[in-house]
Amino acid sequence: MRKNAVWQDSKPVTSDDVEFTLQEAKDPLIKSYKRPGFEGVTVEKVDDKTIVFKLKQPYTPFLENTTLGILPKHIWGNISSESFSNTKYNLEPIGSGPYMINNIVTTKTSDSTYGISVLPQYYDLAPFKYFALGEAKIETVRIRFYPNEDELLSAYRSGEIEAINTIPPQIAKSLKDQGAKVIEVTLPRIFAVFFNQNHSKAVADKAVRGALNAVTNKTDIVNEILLGFGTQISGPVPNSSVSPTTASTSDAVRIANAQKILTTGGWKFNTKKNIWEKTVKKVKTTLAIDISTADTPELKNAAEIIKKNWEQLGVQVNLNVFEIGDLNQNVIRPRKYDALFFGEIIGRNPDLFSFWHSSQRNDPGINISMYTNSKADKLLGAARVELDPNKKAKIYSDLQKELDNDTPAIFIYSPSFLYAPPSKIKNLVMGSITIPSDRFLSIYKWYIDTEKVWKIFAN
Repeated sequence: MRKNAVWQDSKPVTSDDVEFTLQEAKDPLIKSYKRPGFEGVTVEKVDDKTIVFKLKQPYTPFLENTTLGILPKHIWGNISSESFSNTKYNLEPIGSGPYMINNIVTTKTSDSTYGISVLPQYYDLAPFKYFALGEAKIETVRIRFYPNEDELLSAYRSGEIEAINTIPPQIAKSLKDQGAKVIEVTLPRIFAVFFNQNHSKAVADKAVRGALNAVTNKTDIVNEILLGFGTQISGPVPNSSVSPTTASTSDAVRIANAQKILTTGGWKFNTKKNIWEKTVKKVKTTLAIDISTADTPELKNAAEIIKKNWEQLGVQVNLNVFEIGDLNQNVIRPRKYDALFFGEIIGRNPDLFSFWHSSQRNDPGINISMYTNSKADKLLGAARVELDPNKKAKIYSDLQKELDNDTPAIFIYSPSFLYAPPSKIKNLVMGSITIPSDRFLSIYKWYIDTEKVWKIFAN
């Protein structure tokens, strides 16, 4: 650890803080989303500035798991696990970063569920002069909060705020058309249609999954729903881009290719009933599929295009839209869907084990295709412990071949993180973005004003 790292209350940042943070992340009462990444990990304190993590076996993405905020033990150590979510330090945090809280303006809200709540309206932040990487250059940063998107956009357009992030594609396009700077960074997330072969005889048929993949127009989804602020994909990681030939295929060609896959797979189109049918051992299966997705504009509108594509092929399709909490609890967790259009956060250093290994196919695992393939399992296990990037890339290339052959999902797109920064900011460089707050990782390097220095006084 950096020897000059201190908390904003002047206490030193030590190994005790790191050890405490890990213990709390592993506490089931805290319910941290980081907990799975630290199972089986132990910590040994060497001295006040050195700590050793010990894993049961090699695990190459582990360093990404350690990317979490450190808690000051001298503050949080006095708070019970049950009280973590309610302590004032969630609203008035003490950190060790480049900015510290200078002022908080709050507002009271009330609703039938939570009653009266006191929430921050905005924070005024000032540079922390003892920040380990150097004092930040911008004197005041104000972070405002808005109850809904309309008020947020209104504040931006009126000039009340100078920056806005996680904006819808329509707004991003409008801002760009008006000359505003909009930064676009591909997120480590994918959106796909995940098939549950245990829930539907139709999608259990490999020919059906292949045909649906062939007929789905990813270009229309990216262009019409994301307005180009996204990337078509063909695999389980964001950089698995679609070849130009595949991306530009016409509707007629896509439909013809999909029809050929179905007929080769033993399906016949019943012109009287206007539906595909297949008979195996005197048991007839019709090609009818339910798509489930979340009640958000992006997912609903994209799912409508998918539904239209499949119907063009002659598939009977029903689209079920759920509130996100209902979808997670009553559809995804019990695996009650034929086809699920949903997203996954992959992370900076992809570890696909949780998403595709057969051991993770039931809740609380997140193999939501319930994919089972012994060769894929071996590849996923090997990728977790492989340190050589080139060898790991080869492993994932082999995994991609298995997924291409089995089609457990239709990989559609990776969205972009959209950020309209203040026009006056200098030295703003965006690295990789996993969560929206990552845009501030280099904020201590940002500046606004510059002064001309005569050469005679320059070094």
